[in-house]
Amino acid sequence: MNPYIEIIRPVNCLMIVFAVLLSMYMGYTATATPFIYIDIFLAAAATFLVFSAGNIINDFFDVKVDKINQPNRPIPSNRISKKKAFYLAILLFLGGISFAALINVYAFIIASLNAILVFLYSKVKEKTPYGSVFVGYFIASAVLFGAVVANINSVKVVGVLAVLAFLGNMAREITKDIEDVRGDKYRKTTLATYYNDRVAGAVAAVLLFIAICVSVLPTIYMNASYAYIILVADTLFAYSAYRLLNKPHEHAAEMQKFEKAAMFIALVAFFAGVL
Repeated sequence: MNPYIEIIRPVNCLMIVFAVLLSMYMGYTATATPFIYIDIFLAAAATFLVFSAGNIINDFFDVKVDKINQPNRPIPSNRISKKKAFYLAILLFLGGISFAALINVYAFIIASLNAILVFLYSKVKEKTPYGSVFVGYFIASAVLFGAVVANINSVKVVGVLAVLAFLGNMAREITKDIEDVRGDKYRKTTLATYYNDRVAGAVAAVLLFIAICVSVLPTIYMNASYAYIILVADTLFAYSAYRLLNKPHEHAAEMQKFEKAAMFIALVAFFAGVL
């Protein structure tokens, strides 16, 4: 594969673009706003470029570790120099932010903030136990970005999904860190290595319980389909939380899959709820 394509991780970027487009659809539908197709194109392009740049910056700061663990990646294998990778990331960031600026001021602010935060996260992620906060934010911001592109008023509806995305993905990232605690112990700082797996499991469980409480709020303005489907997601969240409070390391590998499934089901619930 061409190293310039490989380094941006196009499949991952397209998944984020899909989340943005789905959020936009829900935003347009919830507020009965006509589709603005140029904004849909600009939002997709902005999202792809900003997240592509973020992936490059991530590899830029990870080059020392990747030389040992992932030597075939574009930078450690010398197929792309660090200098060229950095300049490409800056170019993509500027392109993504420029596209966002053509949509509206809210989209511009989110795109600009993401560019700054992904740079900061990539630089400090190995040294902070709170990297999961960044991960939760980045996923939530994609949902919020789609909402503000469609209509700022749609944030009242889709914003709850953004909060759920933040809580659920933050909990899942902590759960993954619990799973990897032994391998990470001497390599990176996570909530599980900084404290211990029980503390990390308790934090993840609390986040999941809060997510369940938040998920109840849209039932007052969603159709009945939402309530039935979100109940399935909440059941998975609750089960994961219970397991993480009881021998978290033993259950982490399985529970992070449950949490991923719960987030997908929650997304379906919101989609069905606005139809």
